[in-house]
Amino acid sequence: MWYSIIILTILVLIYFKKKSKSKFFEQDEYALEMFREKMVILLQIKNRTTAEISNYCAAYDFFCNFTTKYDGATFVKDLHDLPGLDLDAMLHDYDCLIGANRNYKRWFIAVWNYYENQRKQGKGNRPGRLIGLSIIGLFFVPYCAIFTPKYYPLKKE
Repeated sequence: MWYSIIILTILVLIYFKKKSKSKFFEQDEYALEMFREKMVILLQIKNRTTAEISNYCAAYDFFCNFTTKYDGATFVKDLHDLPGLDLDAMLHDYDCLIGANRNYKRWFIAVWNYYENQRKQGKGNRPGRLIGLSIIGLFFVPYCAIFTPKYYPLKKE
C-alpha cells in the first residue's frame, strides 16, 4: 500500500516537473532590464527590506543567465507580480536550484520563506501551501539529489 502511494507521488512530481515551464527569462536583454527595475520598485512599494530585495535581485539575475531553469509556479499559476512572473516562485526556484532541493533542512527553510514571502506580498495566508510543499519535499528532495544538477549563486563582480 505505501509503495503504491510513494510511486504515485513520484510520478505526479515528475509530471508536474515536466509540465511546469516558463519562458519569461527568454526575453531580450532590454526587456529583462526593464522588468528588473519594475521588480525592485514593486518590492519597495510593498515595504520589503533591502536584504529581501537583494535576494530577489540575486534570483532574477541567476535566471537571466540560466534562462531555461525557471519553471514558474508549478501549482498556483495566477499569482504573478509582473506579467508572466511570480516573484515568490522565482525566489523559491532559485533556493531549490542552489541547494534546497538536496537537503531537507534547506528545503523546509525554502518552503517557509516561500510561504512568508507570499504573505508579505499580499497573496494571502495559506497554510495549505506550506503543508503541501513540506510533504512534497519528502519525495522531491531525494529525487533531486539523485537526478538534478546543483547550481551555485552567481558571484558579484
